[in-house]
Amino acid sequence: MTTVAIVGLGTIAKTHVAAWERFPAVELVAGVDIKDIEGWRFRGRGVPIHRRVEDLAGYQPDFVVVATPTPTHSQVCGEILERLDTRILVEKPLASTLRDSLALLERKDDLAVLYHAAYAPEVGWAAERRDRWLDQFGPIRSFHCLFADSWRHDPSTSAQRYVSSWVDSGINCLSVLARLVTLQDLDVTVVDEQSSVYEASVRFSSGYRNGRGHIRTSWDVPAAAKHTTIAFESGAELVLNHQEVSGAVKDARGATIEQFQFDHSMPRLVSHYVGLYESVLFDAQPYAFGVEENTLLSRLLLGALP
Repeated sequence: MTTVAIVGLGTIAKTHVAAWERFPAVELVAGVDIKDIEGWRFRGRGVPIHRRVEDLAGYQPDFVVVATPTPTHSQVCGEILERLDTRILVEKPLASTLRDSLALLERKDDLAVLYHAAYAPEVGWAAERRDRWLDQFGPIRSFHCLFADSWRHDPSTSAQRYVSSWVDSGINCLSVLARLVTLQDLDVTVVDEQSSVYEASVRFSSGYRNGRGHIRTSWDVPAAAKHTTIAFESGAELVLNHQEVSGAVKDARGATIEQFQFDHSMPRLVSHYVGLYESVLFDAQPYAFGVEENTLLSRLLLGALP
């Protein structure tokens, strides 16, 4: 049995729990939150809830998940490192500053960052077929990735929890793209600070060629929109709709030659975390982000901010 505890019992914590319930070998033993939280249950039984990280020591969990607001990740991880001998799984991004991210990776090189978007079903489908498509269509020459959420009604609260659309969603774009191309560096531009709109020009390599791609993140949209379009040298395109959990490959004439449709046997976000935990906990997925990938993604996300 793999035992896990979670720090931070907000909305995303419920998604983690829903994913764990699909793994019979996982047992949620305790939770921590600074607020008075009641009524947490796992497989029909009550879950003990505590106010301090140090209270988890008596449970000796195999893993502790950090699901607190992004600006608190570094502090919470530091408390866990000081008080528990366990593996830490941190919600993306690892921290809100590059300095804190690199410091954590130096202290704990097996720390896992939970890049859930990179394990979405449509992304896994594309990653498994990438090499075949590169042989068939040639290297990737460009991409466009958009992750936008409709949080313009309360940007100040969103900023307190997630910092900015770039910090929160830019990491989703980068982790998805890391499964399809070799990321090199980027330049970030603040398009509209009040609405948290960012754009990035990304340099990457694919096969024998270098290319440039474009990322846009935003909180200024009427409804959530998340998609990635990959252009191959031959003119073929891969289109991933992350909101609908679908994908398609079209030839240079626009005709669909391959496609993926999710069966929606579980909610969209839960499907991300099921794929993620298959990799992080059970090594059942063929791809995992290690310390080198975590360092690169942290540098790309936070090192280029103006």
